[in-house]
Amino acid sequence: MFRSYIPILFSVFVLVVFVTPLFAQETTDQASSPTLQVQTKNGRQMEVWVDNERIGITPLIGRLSPGKHLMSCWNSGLEPIIQVVDIPEDDVQVLVIPDRPLKADRFPVMFERIIRAYQQFPENPHFKIIAASLAQTESDFQGMLGQMEEEDKDNALVLLADAKWAVYNEDFIVGLVTLKEAIDAEPRLAVTWRFRARVLTALKRYREAIAHADKAVVLEPQNAENFVVRGNAYRAMGKETDADLDYMYALELDPENEEALAARGERE
Repeated sequence: MFRSYIPILFSVFVLVVFVTPLFAQETTDQASSPTLQVQTKNGRQMEVWVDNERIGITPLIGRLSPGKHLMSCWNSGLEPIIQVVDIPEDDVQVLVIPDRPLKADRFPVMFERIIRAYQQFPENPHFKIIAASLAQTESDFQGMLGQMEEEDKDNALVLLADAKWAVYNEDFIVGLVTLKEAIDAEPRLAVTWRFRARVLTALKRYREAIAHADKAVVLEPQNAENFVVRGNAYRAMGKETDADLDYMYALELDPENEEALAARGERE
């Protein structure tokens, strides 16, 4: 009877001793296999950063998790590269990036691109390193950053004026589009978020209006009008409790705010 179990025992022995290690090795190889290869077109070396961390110098082979990643490449004297890398699930993403010398006529464009990237992703140290290097000194970099911020603010205010004129003439779609351009030009200007929230409320797009008012509140938490605008959107949705809370906050900041007083029925 024992002999009848010998083939089964032998099969188990082969599986444990030979097959299982091979499967484990294959799994390990897959887990450690590269998913990203980066090299330059002409062989010049460039420093590579991905998601705020330096991963090496080209040519390089590395492993990233599947999905989208923000990659920046640069070396002194070359045009900086900024792009989104989409890593596939079971394949290698091979990138051949341009390594063009940075010429004088391209410098303003490249410098502005880096400043924009730094403004959008201030937690990424690579953008600041590149910008400061291009500007030569930290003071030049901060000066240029401040200058561009003022220009963005001026552009946004001009667009805001155009949007108000369009809304005044009941062209709400043009007003919304122009306000979006104003926000893109300077996203840290609360007045554009607030006014767009008003327009969205008028168009009965209440959830979007509240999201815009939320942004205005974050940017200017001491401005009573931001809470009034959000309260109006909540009231239009039928959320009276949320609306009343916002009107109360507004009156704490500005006890004479006529719109909040009228909304609460306390205007004399």
